Amino acid sequence: MMELERTGNGGSRKSTQQLKDVAFGHFKQFLSMCNIPFIQPSKSMLEASEDVVLAFKAQETVLCDKKLWQQFATYLCDVAKKANGESFSSGTAKDYLGQAKEQIRSMYEDNSIWRDHNLKKGDRLIAGSENGWFSRIRNELEKKLNHSKILLGESINEYSYPMGRKIVSEAVRYYLQKGTISDVEKAISCLTTLLALGRAGECSFVTYNQADWNTVLEVLVVD
Repeated sequence: MMELERTGNGGSRKSTQQLKDVAFGHFKQFLSMCNIPFIQPSKSMLEASEDVVLAFKAQETVLCDKKLWQQFATYLCDVAKKANGESFSSGTAKDYLGQAKEQIRSMYEDNSIWRDHNLKKGDRLIAGSENGWFSRIRNELEKKLNHSKILLGESINEYSYPMGRKIVSEAVRYYLQKGTISDVEKAISCLTTLLALGRAGECSFVTYNQADWNTVLEVLVVD
């Protein structure tokens, strides 16, 4: 039986390295904006002064903090932009977030923060659980960026047709002007579809502990 040797480049392809460099560049810009100094590890660390070594060890507490990664995700969503001034796509932002995290993780791989930080295949996020905390941040980043692009009428990806509030409002106005029952139903369908986009995940966070029946709207109001 022929044995095939599995080979790879360990992520050393030029495009992969460029992605890592760009991602970490955004991370360092984020740190600079937050006035957080950063010491880049190097082979010369063995010859570095005691002050530099101590500072490198001290920054582990700052960089291995879940709140910092939540803030970096917010930065990628609300602050960082492409060269043309547009927001990143959710895929690009998630790549930058993940690549930056992996580089910090490689620097402080023994830190307990990385234990169960990503969900394993088949696992689901559980409300209140710290397991998969990084996966939760990635999911929230994706939903927020996609939702903002939907509202602006921009494409989520190259395969989707851009349709936001302006186009939907024109479609609703068109159907209402036609005035038939069927057209009114189409107008309502367009509007409710827009309002429902990106909200499927809310089901996992809804609680009925404080549920209340609204007698005016005749709907169940939950937390």
